[in-house]
Amino acid sequence: MQLGWLLSTFVPKLLLFLVIVIVGLIVAKLISKTLAKLPGKVDFDRVMERGGVKKALTSSSMDASDIISKIL
Repeated sequence: MQLGWLLSTFVPKLLLFLVIVIVGLIVAKLISKTLAKLPGKVDFDRVMERGGVKKALTSSSMDASDIISKIL
């Protein structure tokens, strides 16, 4: 009886959970790539350079648009 319950109830829910997690990760990656390209389209780095942010990030390996895309 225990094995029947496990196979009929728990396993399908576990598989559905795994599918939802995998699809969520794929969608999040796609959104991340899209948002990473967005600041370049609006000259975000040039605006940040004028504001002095570029000087603050000289020792960092990331620029302002990289940081904003990671936050989003």
